Amino acid sequence: MKKRPVRPDAPIALRRVFTEAALRKAWKDTVRPGLRNQAVTDLHDYLDYHRQIAGVARRVRHQVVDGVYRPRPPELVTLEKGHGICRRVVMPSPEDALALQTVVDFLQPRVERGRQSTNAFYSRTHTFPTIDRVDGTFAYPWWQLWPEFQKRIWTFATAQPFTVVSDVASYFDTIPLSNLRQQIAKITGVEGPVLDFPLFGEGGAAVSRESTV
Repeated sequence: MKKRPVRPDAPIALRRVFTEAALRKAWKDTVRPGLRNQAVTDLHDYLDYHRQIAGVARRVRHQVVDGVYRPRPPELVTLEKGHGICRRVVMPSPEDALALQTVVDFLQPRVERGRQSTNAFYSRTHTFPTIDRVDGTFAYPWWQLWPEFQKRIWTFATAQPFTVVSDVASYFDTIPLSNLRQQIAKITGVEGPVLDFPLFGEGGAAVSRESTV
């Protein structure tokens, strides 16, 4: 992947995103739970990172801001999907997952505020809440109260003429990164190294598409 020169404003822009507090929050809220739910679990449950997360966050921050961050080799695992079809799962290193999730946490609220349609439903998970997490206050039978069922269990409320279900994994590899960057910049108003880091690797740190799950 072609290297991009480090921009003069890169340390300032990245420093605002990669705060130690933001990195620790990303680890606690998303990264550690996500890694623990991967197909291959860590023998020590990532306690070596969890107990030293302050130091890990400080190290990742300095590497990103100084333009010397490099992604680690990911773990490649092949899982059976059924009917003889296999799926290759790419498991990033804890450091890569932490760095990329910190950028996602910064961009996500800006993307949601700038989206063109309020009818889009976004979920981080493929599973619905279990029955013990759903209140049962709406009247029986639920199939006669479909809008309420949508609102409380599937967490989207209004009825639409049709529903479009899109799995980005099926076409993500065909999206030109320059076009993706342009669209994110247009929606969020964020420019420069904050977008270059996850897509192209600021400072030559080529963050591959395969470094994410």
